[in-house]
Amino acid sequence: MDLVDSLIADIKDTNLIVLPEMRNTGFSMTPQPLATIMYGIVVQQIEIWASQKSVIVGGNVIVEANGRYYNRFLLVDSNGPIAFYDKRLLFTLAGKQKAYSANNERITYAYVDRNINLNVCYDLRFRI
Repeated sequence: MDLVDSLIADIKDTNLIVLPEMRNTGFSMTPQPLATIMYGIVVQQIEIWASQKSVIVGGNVIVEANGRYYNRFLLVDSNGPIAFYDKRLLFTLAGKQKAYSANNERITYAYVDRNINLNVCYDLRFRI
């Protein structure tokens, strides 16, 4: 059991758990060796945590899809499908557009009486 497993096991009385950005790899400008596929073992682990705790678990990972790499935020609901959002604004001064692909779709997830707007890091600074 890793540290995150033990921390999640101790959580009580919540509806939402949010993991740190790229918690399984740390941020990297070399995504290829670290990337997972959308329904690979890293995503399956998030699904397990959501199911075990009957909560929503959010967190982002490096995902490879069609030869491109995305900084993808996943929102896994124990009662429903996975919602996901690919980071839209890549910090070009740091050259992130050379390592990652951006998406231009805004994703909002309806949960009970709330809407959860999915964002990643730099995207939060802008209302787009």
